[in-house]
Amino acid sequence: MKPNIVCEFCNKSYKSITWYNNHKCVPKEVPLDITCDDCNIVFKSQSRYDNHKCKDHSKCTFCNKTVKDIVSHSCRLKDRYLNRDTLNARIAFNSYKIFWSISYNRKLPDNDSFDKSPLYNDFVKFADFTIKTNIYKPDEYVKYLVKNQIKLVEWTKEQLYLKYVRTVVRTESYDRAIERSIIFMDKIAQTNNIKINDFFNHVSPSDIIIWLETGRVSPWVLFNCESGRNLINSFDTEQINIMENIVDYRYWKLKFKKNPDDVSVIQDFLKEEGL
Repeated sequence: MKPNIVCEFCNKSYKSITWYNNHKCVPKEVPLDITCDDCNIVFKSQSRYDNHKCKDHSKCTFCNKTVKDIVSHSCRLKDRYLNRDTLNARIAFNSYKIFWSISYNRKLPDNDSFDKSPLYNDFVKFADFTIKTNIYKPDEYVKYLVKNQIKLVEWTKEQLYLKYVRTVVRTESYDRAIERSIIFMDKIAQTNNIKINDFFNHVSPSDIIIWLETGRVSPWVLFNCESGRNLINSFDTEQINIMENIVDYRYWKLKFKKNPDDVSVIQDFLKEEGL
């Protein structure tokens, strides 16, 4: 009679070598005495020691602190690292690089440098403002702020942004004004399930005032198409007064007078679009 084959780890016995080879068990570790260098606790197995070191004595690579649970540990630099791919963090970092490139004649900072910067929170606040306000051409706005030496803490002031918008609207070329206005108007038309040539027939005076103030719709378009002029004629006295505070009628009247060829091109284009 053949003797049973006993597993040295689980102590189970098998009558054949095939059964023995096919069986599965968790090998018993050889008892050890491993002393933790940090707390002097003694462990009887390597796995328990390793688990203890990982859980109770791990060093954070961001703050260099020794923590009990590295997985749940939170610190400023770790949190910033984990948030790098969020929209506001990307906008903040990009704005920081633009600020750095104009302010200093040095190599552009990397993500690690930005995470450690004392200006980090201010740029994140600006990024939040950028998203909330839906800033027009944010990179150009940052350049405008830096070149005009505007303090960083003031970058989130709405009136400062609206002042920038007025500058852009007045100085941009008529073709660029038409392009961005039509893109915006088409987006609004699709959202409201209307045709773009009915845009000014469906929007409210309050909406068009806001869109003029934030640079979404240019005076080049509003004042040079029939449906736009009809909308303005429907304004009440209060709406007209608000409009005059946003759009300098005299400025645009003079601008159109000085550029009759541009006005003619725009009017023909808008007429072809049914506006």
